[in-house]
Amino acid sequence: MKPNQTIKALRLALCAFLLAFGLPALAVEQGVEAPEFDVAGQTVNVKLSSYHGKLVYLDFWASWCGPCKKSFPWMNDMQKRYGAQGFQVVPVNLDAKRTDALEFLSIVPVGLAVGFDPAGGVARSYGV
Repeated sequence: MKPNQTIKALRLALCAFLLAFGLPALAVEQGVEAPEFDVAGQTVNVKLSSYHGKLVYLDFWASWCGPCKKSFPWMNDMQKRYGAQGFQVVPVNLDAKRTDALEFLSIVPVGLAVGFDPAGGVARSYGV
């Protein structure tokens, strides 16, 4: 392997390591009160406090994210199965343009209240 290729391979390995092990350490820790948020939704604002007393699964997603397309059917199913028991899925979109998210949602069915956070403030407050 040429020196230039070796450096590129090492950089790639370092990035993969940091992504795999560095990001989870930044998330809000268990037992810490979840940061409140209030973002625009499809019809009404989506606020964490609206789900007080429920177990909330907060999902950050973007229209360009392939795995996100696959996660929506699962999230819809989890909400249907466990919603009556106090479980709530809250998907928060991070696209810079709301139209990108709406186009995604027109293709990928969602039965959940979706919040829009184009500036990424909610994700940052959760360390994501």
